[in-house]
Amino acid sequence: TDRLRRTYLDPDAPFEYRPLEYAPPWDREVREPEFSYYVKFRGPVADARTHVELLAYLSDWNFLFTALRPHPAPPAAVQIATISHHLVVHDIARLRVDDHLYFHC
Repeated sequence: TDRLRRTYLDPDAPFEYRPLEYAPPWDREVREPEFSYYVKFRGPVADARTHVELLAYLSDWNFLFTALRPHPAPPAAVQIATISHHLVVHDIARLRVDDHLYFHC
């Protein structure tokens, strides 16, 4: 849990994270399987390809936590992973991960 808190709340983390509803992933209260947030990369991004790569990383970021929301606390030894998801970028030239992006899971 301390590692998750540092990831989501650390002001020196590479991403600025702004959930619309504050429900940290380590909070195991049963909730609806939906989650919305804004996120942006804090540093400069070198080129269009890096923007796409960071978007791919960010798009997978909260799927698992959102999927666990309607369930009571899993056993401590549980391992979860996303198998696959699809991402289409229609206009790479306009994509900016160093500006706030809205995600709804």
